[in-house]
Amino acid sequence: MNDFTDVVRNNTKDATQKKHVKTIHLGKVINNTTKAGKIDPARRVQARIEDLDNELVDDKLIWCFPLVPSTIDTIPEIGTAVFIILEDVQRIHGRRFYTGPITIGHGDSGDGYDNIKDSL
Repeated sequence: MNDFTDVVRNNTKDATQKKHVKTIHLGKVINNTTKAGKIDPARRVQARIEDLDNELVDDKLIWCFPLVPSTIDTIPEIGTAVFIILEDVQRIHGRRFYTGPITIGHGDSGDGYDNIKDSL
């Protein structure tokens, strides 16, 4: 376990006091639809970052905006892995962006979050 993880878990200090706060994290897509059950028109997703989002329930996760051209009409499925970029590492629950889904094969069953996490 690293210092940053300890700070986040213990919530004893501001996480930004650590010099090695990461900007890019692996996340797991939890939701890709609006409250009405439709795909979000902006193609946003809610994705969980381990250790940073442990205290948030699923419906309170930060919406992440896509870093994909609008001509590519894809949205990651629930349970897939995406890379999440924090706009400001001093605000770990601030604005976020994503790129993905991340794949290790050709869209087979090995592309789930757990398999991606284990392969990185």
